[in-house]
Amino acid sequence: VAVALSPTGGRLAVGWANGRVTVWQVATQTEELAFLAHHRPPKALAFSPDGKRLVSRGGTANSRGELALSLIHI
Repeated sequence: VAVALSPTGGRLAVGWANGRVTVWQVATQTEELAFLAHHRPPKALAFSPDGKRLVSRGGTANSRGELALSLIHI
């Protein structure tokens, strides 16, 4: 499981074993967004400094050694 807290502390992103990422509103404890980021568990999550974007890094490299990244605008 990978987790990241937004710079303001208002959102929590969680990467799950099935490759999905969920974003939660901390204050209300409600799910704001969910999406399939990778086919395997994300290894890392990070918010941009302004908290408007989230990047997730996939767990395995392809045959050329490249890692999969997903970027989403929140």
